[in-house]
Amino acid sequence: MHHPLAVPLQAAGLRQTFSRLEVLSQFCLAGDQASTGAEVYAGLTRRGVPMAYSTVYRMLQTLSYAGLLLPAGTHGRHPCYRPSSAVLNAWQARPSPVSGVGLSGPTSPSA
Repeated sequence: MHHPLAVPLQAAGLRQTFSRLEVLSQFCLAGDQASTGAEVYAGLTRRGVPMAYSTVYRMLQTLSYAGLLLPAGTHGRHPCYRPSSAVLNAWQARPSPVSGVGLSGPTSPSA
């Protein structure tokens, strides 16, 4: 399956890797809200995504340098980031989940 966030990664000259896709997905799940590395790590952990804390921070640096994450101030001493418009647009254009499974794991059925 083609991941919708592969397009902005390729446009930025980056390979599509599990870590990059999951970190970007976590930012997109938070919408336009700015997040710290610790918040991204916590979100990945809640979703059951296996990733080391150091990998999250390495991805923040890589994705920020590529322009896919934008600086959004600080929370205390910790830098915050938010997804670029290219990332959010790619995420919002993704197809609807099929059979209760989304691109980032199971989804709950609508009531």
